[in-house]
Amino acid sequence: MQGLLICEICGRRIGVRCTGNGGLYPMYQCVWKHRNALASRACLNVPSAPLDETIAERLVGAVTPVTLELALAALTSLEERDRQIGTQWRMRIDRARGAALRSGRSREPPDRGDA
Repeated sequence: MQGLLICEICGRRIGVRCTGNGGLYPMYQCVWKHRNALASRACLNVPSAPLDETIAERLVGAVTPVTLELALAALTSLEERDRQIGTQWRMRIDRARGAALRSGRSREPPDRGDA
């Protein structure tokens, strides 16, 4: 979840800090204000285990065959739209090249042969 969670106090991304013997206990922590001398302590200090378990449970509950089908349909639609836009841009570029060639602007300088 590191980098995905946002601190409610300062609006910055929350990082992970491992504490305890050998770093066995990860904590979600926001130290932005403290690091920038705007506060005397961290905005947020939360053990990661309960939060990670809750988020995992909700994620597993939200991923159903219906939601997967909807997500795949949306992805397919976005990919098709991306292909269509790419085709339109390639056509525009080709037209612009053709117009430049017709106008003589893209001619290469003549080879002088004195090299």
